[in-house]
Amino acid sequence: MAHFYGTVKGSRGEASRLGGKESGMRVTCAGWNAGITSRACYHEGKDRDLFSADFDGGSGGRDGPRISVDYFREGGESRVQPNASFLLAIPASHWRREMEMNPELAEHLRRMVFVNLDTVP
Repeated sequence: MAHFYGTVKGSRGEASRLGGKESGMRVTCAGWNAGITSRACYHEGKDRDLFSADFDGGSGGRDGPRISVDYFREGGESRVQPNASFLLAIPASHWRREMEMNPELAEHLRRMVFVNLDTVP
């Protein structure tokens, strides 16, 4: 039985796909300079759905994800939070620039992974 349902519409018309709790679902949409990959999965331990979105440099971009966020519902409320996994795709030399461009993300990451900007090259 399907747990996730997705649709796409383009020049060839509309299509839909299903994903289960075990398989989840992944969707990618890329332009030349920007793109997004969205994933849906079921978190069995917390009995909830988790949706992630990675924003990147698109099909012509050479950078990995520029930012990644997670969305879920907890206690009847919607939650959105940065996903630190995108840091793995950012070369260490770019960390300082990324943190300076997004102070809110930098503060969240400091609390989450104890990033010390003074030690980043």
